Amino acid sequence: FDPTGVLVTASYKAGDQVITKEVTGFTYTKDAFATSGKQNVTISYTLGGVTKTADVSVDVKDVVLEKLEVVTPPAKTSYRIGEKFDATGMVVTASYNDGSVREITDYKVTPDTIAADTDHVLVTYGGKAASVAVTVNKVASIAVTKAPNKTEYEEGNLFNPTGMVVTVTYQDGSTEETTAY
Repeated sequence: FDPTGVLVTASYKAGDQVITKEVTGFTYTKDAFATSGKQNVTISYTLGGVTKTADVSVDVKDVVLEKLEVVTPPAKTSYRIGEKFDATGMVVTASYNDGSVREITDYKVTPDTIAADTDHVLVTYGGKAASVAVTVNKVASIAVTKAPNKTEYEEGNLFNPTGMVVTVTYQDGSTEETTAY
């Protein structure tokens, strides 16, 4: 309840006269409304140990989510296949029919693991969705950058990769050694 603009008056009886004047320092009962519909807010004013109350009827309207928006993209938008989506730095807001906008953190993202064909991640909350563009940094090439310890075999021997180093080069030019071969 926002008491801005509320005018509270107190009436005092002095003999046969009634004096009414505006007062400050009143309290009220509602800090937040949990449900919609007609509700009462009780205004209380105390002076000289005497407390008087008055109820004010208010109409609490349902607040409806109208739009979900990613206002700040995540710090990371380029992924390798199989990486988990990282929402660090991402700011998501929900806009409501009463004009309010709130930052939310309890949204869901799909997919949570990046695949070869992933070009966006869908952010959902309260039946609304927003999209975050992502790029997949695919493998451009692989190379054996250090030969295995054993390079000569006789027919029927099994290949032994001990000592071999395989390096992956990605589309963005970055490289890393891998054992996933």
